[in-house]
Amino acid sequence: MLDARLKYVVAVARAGSFTRAAEAVGVTQSAVTKSVADFELQLGFSVFHRTSRGVSLTERGRDFIDHA
Repeated sequence: MLDARLKYVVAVARAGSFTRAAEAVGVTQSAVTKSVADFELQLGFSVFHRTSRGVSLTERGRDFIDHA
């Protein structure tokens, strides 16, 4: 079974923002934000650089997404 958090991480990577990712997967922005943060804690590294203009992948995040 696909972990919803992984689905959200991939959606954020594609959309470039938590808000657009939430719209794409049909959940709230806060649900995506919390799920991705929890997933990053479990992974032990940040997948995204967060800025006021959106998000971009960290180097480790890029490697992770390439394999997701």
